[in-house]
Amino acid sequence: EQILSIAIKVSKKYIFFCFAIIFLIIKNYHELWFDEVQAWMLVNFSTHLFKDIPLEGHPPLWYILLKLVSFFSNHIYTLILTHSVLVLTTFYFLIKITKNKTLLFFLFTNYFLFYEYGILNRHYILSLLFGCFFLYSITQNPPHRLKAYLSHALLYFSTPFAYFIAFFTTFIFSKKNWVYLGISLFLAISLALYMLPSTDSAIYHMNFFHFSEQRVFLIFQKFFKAFFPFPTLQVSSWGTNFLDHKPLLQTFLGVFIFIWSLFFFKKKPKLLQLYFFLQITMAGFIYVKDLNEIRHYGHFFLIFLFCILYLHTYEKKINSFFLNLILITQSLSCLYFVFLELNHPFSNASKLAKIIKKENISTVYVDNYFSTISLKTYLPQTKLIYLGTTKQVNYASYQKGYLGKVYITSLKQSLYHTALDNETTKNLGVFYLITALDIEYMQSRFKIEPIGTLSPTIYSKENLKLYKVFAQTD
Repeated sequence: EQILSIAIKVSKKYIFFCFAIIFLIIKNYHELWFDEVQAWMLVNFSTHLFKDIPLEGHPPLWYILLKLVSFFSNHIYTLILTHSVLVLTTFYFLIKITKNKTLLFFLFTNYFLFYEYGILNRHYILSLLFGCFFLYSITQNPPHRLKAYLSHALLYFSTPFAYFIAFFTTFIFSKKNWVYLGISLFLAISLALYMLPSTDSAIYHMNFFHFSEQRVFLIFQKFFKAFFPFPTLQVSSWGTNFLDHKPLLQTFLGVFIFIWSLFFFKKKPKLLQLYFFLQITMAGFIYVKDLNEIRHYGHFFLIFLFCILYLHTYEKKINSFFLNLILITQSLSCLYFVFLELNHPFSNASKLAKIIKKENISTVYVDNYFSTISLKTYLPQTKLIYLGTTKQVNYASYQKGYLGKVYITSLKQSLYHTALDNETTKNLGVFYLITALDIEYMQSRFKIEPIGTLSPTIYSKENLKLYKVFAQTD
């Protein structure tokens, strides 16, 4: 038994070492996009950081961490290095709490763990880190209670879905620890009040009373996509699903997966109770958000995964054909996007910046606000003019301060049709335009020359191209 125990520890070290090398190689290929660089721009340019954080809609811990590391260097690679350290630390604790090597392999190649929240440099890694550290602390013999309380408290400040995990686990697993129960509730209420002070906050865009069957169906479709995130087989496939063309089937399968997952935890009543409340709360939270589409559906699977890991600390073998099918699909999805990362950029922002510098272009018009932020990361000295409709400009105005010298022009009509038709752009004569749109409708009336050769991107909205536009018609 001692020899077997030593062999397992040694093999886990080799697994982690191999994983770290592969991860860092793939990470090096990744091109940053808007959602990654926005937080970095905020902490480097905002003059009222704690006032701006609630407008972002995410808890403050990620921004505080980035602010601290930015004191050492404000280079964008500081963000990548910080996130990489957090990812490797998360997987270190994942090894500690996972006894089954087969399950460990599927976790290391899981789409959300490895790619979505590992390769992409976003704040979601904090919830995975503190979740794993919390499970590690409570499963030690004896349990490390102080570490467990600390990691549990930090869950509140990492992501919205981790906030719900921390809140419900307080009641289900506190075991009448009234002192920490009071501290936990104080943290929950204080953070909620801090995040909802402004009319610009997401809570004021929620629709609590309007019932929509379509949004209920959409939630179950996203539930299916969270468990089976295999995309369409094309380059710009991030956010797509192989069954997007069959929404009714997605809805039915989403309902089936939800019911199956409830039965999966039936042997552990407390865990089933936690899982049910977490999924219902997350579904309700994203249901009422007034958005064109339901986003962040990966949280459905992460909640399931958190409960799986907790169950695994008590049961070494978790036998389920359907669970294995889910994990295999997740791994295949991860491998597919890794293949795309090695062959295609996620965003064209950095390559466009190099072209703009090479061509010595001083002023550029951008028709997408999010692209403006991505580009400003690499072009601090270039004058970027964001062409937006009045509504979009109002949405972006609060972030104008930390974007540096970004100029905002409000257009009264449709954003894309007025980018060239508006009198302001017509009078320019010749200008440079960055867009991710098809420009065929403009070529019949204006002379347009593409600048540079760019490959298609994994994320379609970051498939940016640079054009030299001769605004005067013949």
